[in-house]
Amino acid sequence: MKEYFKGRIDARTAFNVDVPGRTPQLPQILARGGVKHLFISRFKEGFFNWYSPDGSKIFTYSPGNYGWAVMFYKYFDVDAPTAMHKLHEVLKNWNGYYASRNIPPHYAVVISNDASGPVYYDRVLKEWNRLVEDMGISVPRLRYTTADQFLDAVDVPQARIDSISGERPDLWLYIHGPAHYEAIAAKRAAAVDLPASECFNSIAGLLDGQWSVYPRSLFDTAWYKSIYPDHGWGGKHGDITDSIYRSYLETGDSIALATLYPALRRIAAKVAVKGPASVVVFNDLSWQRDALAVLPVKDSLKQYVVRDSEGNTVPSQSIMTEEGRGIAILAKKVPAVGYDTYYLSTAPEPGSPIGTGEPVNGYENAWYRISFGNGGIRSLYDKELGQELLNTTRYAGGDVLDLGYDGLDAGEFTEITPPNMRNFDKLSNHEANWRRTSDGPVLTIFENRNRLGSDDIIERIIVYRQWKKIDFEYELPNWKGIRSRQLSFALPLNMSAADIRYDVPMGMAAVHGTELSMRPGGWAWDGTYRQKPEEIHPGNHRIL
Repeated sequence: MKEYFKGRIDARTAFNVDVPGRTPQLPQILARGGVKHLFISRFKEGFFNWYSPDGSKIFTYSPGNYGWAVMFYKYFDVDAPTAMHKLHEVLKNWNGYYASRNIPPHYAVVISNDASGPVYYDRVLKEWNRLVEDMGISVPRLRYTTADQFLDAVDVPQARIDSISGERPDLWLYIHGPAHYEAIAAKRAAAVDLPASECFNSIAGLLDGQWSVYPRSLFDTAWYKSIYPDHGWGGKHGDITDSIYRSYLETGDSIALATLYPALRRIAAKVAVKGPASVVVFNDLSWQRDALAVLPVKDSLKQYVVRDSEGNTVPSQSIMTEEGRGIAILAKKVPAVGYDTYYLSTAPEPGSPIGTGEPVNGYENAWYRISFGNGGIRSLYDKELGQELLNTTRYAGGDVLDLGYDGLDAGEFTEITPPNMRNFDKLSNHEANWRRTSDGPVLTIFENRNRLGSDDIIERIIVYRQWKKIDFEYELPNWKGIRSRQLSFALPLNMSAADIRYDVPMGMAAVHGTELSMRPGGWAWDGTYRQKPEEIHPGNHRIL
């Protein structure tokens, strides 16, 4: 912001007042970026130090709702005496709050509303201040101010500000992933690929000294495009807006990848390899990591053997990806922000896939004993725990529920509208035809092609052989986008407590673990936000 506006402005306050949600890492992101304050609403009125998991914090202010002063309270719509009377009733309720926390006695009246311009209150402001002078009593004066100026005045070292932390799950989740899947998928990809590209371009510059090729202008463009969409999805002519947003997000990720791979090749060129046909696998995270890696191969007809840097044979398997055929391995203990090297050689004789395409109804590996059936997994027995993990009385593990949904994607509601059972169906109502489509020493893929309503659905369950992990994937090749319809994934766990985690920007969140502990408060047209964050679940458990 500073560079774009050539120093004419600073960027010290983040202003994000409408969305009733807050990711737990935002305070750390803002604090690291030099932002001092966060201005929100649809949250309890007051001042807070909002902490991130690493201990960093951001001074946060909420007026309760960003538009209430203009739409309902209308303090300055008549004259100064009327404004004094209205504000007196408000301010006397804040005396104790300010005094107990040693906060300087400055109060903000937020002049804000949807699609509104500036309002001229000069007449009332001057009349108010003239009355204060004429009466000679201790009455606050009025003055215009900005968010920066107001928050600077109250954010002082001696103030004792309430501390809060954790995620406020987004009540408007339907407007993002579910309603704009391709666009948000590109945004999520850019959130991984752009930091990785910046990191490895920096490392490449340190290694070869070629800082002149550091793609700074491309990074600026990519970040601009990857964060361009804001509070404007849908709406009037929303198909145009949404297509622009999607295009920007996809371009941002494309630039990230176009700058990442040249940097990786520059680094790989510096690696002292022990032989030909070497492949360098990089880890962009700041901790040691095990992960599936797919090594590219040029000749799709040959069979390959993979060895690690010590010459040990690594279990590998030929798989198909969107880019073509590759060799999958489990890359183990790849160092933090580092790499490991693997070597490919052709196998002496071609191998053959193990039982691919054949019908199956069960599978067993070192960790699990699995039974397949209509809708997904009918039994998932954990050998280490000696326990059945699923209760499939009503739904299969990985079942797909076809539900009705009459709620909004974003709006003035204070709780997510639960789906309904109108025209309810589920994948487990339909006869399954499970087949093993890929098998080898790394992973096994099971696939069920079926139909749910008017749509084909491809259900894949991927079981890993060297990793205690199962992935569920779904493909809707001819999705028709019927209104007021929702497909939900079901995993009916047979346990009283489970550790369920999901990714958030620059971090991970845990259900019933990292949520904000307080009720958010604040106001919407439908009332106040009383629901505790730990009770917020997309789809809502009243049906499941």
